[in-house]
Amino acid sequence: MKPAYPEVYDNLLLSYHYYDGLSASSMLDAHVEWDRRFGARAPLARDAFVRRRGRQRLRIGFASFDLTRQAFKAFLSPVIGALDRSRFVAVGVNAAYVAKDYARRLDAPFDEWHHIHVESDQQLVSLVRSLDLDILVDLDGHVPGNRLQAWSHRVAPLQVTWLDYFDTTGSKAIDYLVGDWTSNPLGGSQLFSEVQLRIDPCRLVYMPPAYAPDLALPPVLVNEYITFGSFNRLSKLTDPLLDDWSELLRRVPNSVLILKSSAFECRTTRDAVARRFVARGIDAVRLSLRGRSEHREMLMEYNEIDIALDTHPYNGGVTTAEVLYMGLPIVGRLGTSMISSQTAAMLVAANLPQWIVRNRTEWIELNIALASDIESLSAWRRTSREHLQANKLLDHEAFARKFADALHGMYRKLAA
Repeated sequence: MKPAYPEVYDNLLLSYHYYDGLSASSMLDAHVEWDRRFGARAPLARDAFVRRRGRQRLRIGFASFDLTRQAFKAFLSPVIGALDRSRFVAVGVNAAYVAKDYARRLDAPFDEWHHIHVESDQQLVSLVRSLDLDILVDLDGHVPGNRLQAWSHRVAPLQVTWLDYFDTTGSKAIDYLVGDWTSNPLGGSQLFSEVQLRIDPCRLVYMPPAYAPDLALPPVLVNEYITFGSFNRLSKLTDPLLDDWSELLRRVPNSVLILKSSAFECRTTRDAVARRFVARGIDAVRLSLRGRSEHREMLMEYNEIDIALDTHPYNGGVTTAEVLYMGLPIVGRLGTSMISSQTAAMLVAANLPQWIVRNRTEWIELNIALASDIESLSAWRRTSREHLQANKLLDHEAFARKFADALHGMYRKLAA
């Protein structure tokens, strides 16, 4: 691999999470190797920053190469809105490589918004240092397009990674990683170069869109057969996952499967995926492969599904939160990493531990049980939103308090 192409290495790191084959130590080594190849050789020391010990409000920069992404609307906006402004100034840092039209900014009430479009890491470092941040929260990790190379020089005395990535950065300049007690428990096997900060019960809190459609009755009541569905990216549909889904379809007679992904805009892709199921004994007529649509229309399509299927080991994120809000049950497998336990963590936050399993056999059996209990499917549709509103997955205020206390504690420790 050529060291001139860090974006290729980022894609490689991301791809490792689609399968369970890499050991925890090998995964950590691969991320640390990124820092050896592409990170700053000597990050600026924390003590080089002038820290204003009497400052009443810490300046927190939330940084991404694209702050308008859907995940941030769902998971970041509610946190920014609920932050205690007597303690913090929330600074949005949209650190893009190229200029775009950002007239439609992230719907989050940042106190300041800085759109910076420079290719040069050194320029970006200088510009972000000039913002006089106390804490930088990197939202990307190794998501392709990230600005981790710039952050590796250190642009704030305290640097934290959280939200859209689910593993260590490997960077010497990232001090903390925000996780939770379900997806990266104390004593868990996943390894990190950062100090781990855990928020209970989940590292994510969800804000549904105001235009979320009303819920319909489970379609099985009309169709008289079960409809499974998943709107996850095509890249998550690995061969072991299709083995599991095909086994489930075989064991639930007459059931059908709706898959939706932008990749299915292409007929060749649809045909290739259909062949993968046919090779596993599933007739293509039991599949509905759909392309992209506007977000509200996509949410409407969940009313055509009885039970949502999670992807493993690369779990859903916004997708999982959306299916719960749209009244669908989803079974989450408790894996050995943050990403393979992400759905389980959201189920804990939603107070739905009965839908968490530990292995493939349990996953298949619980989905079969759900498919045979039409009364429970109907009851969950009727009560799901009331249930979610009463639990932590949608409790923005409680999450923001815990998140803010954690940031404040980290900074106090640094400044002591």
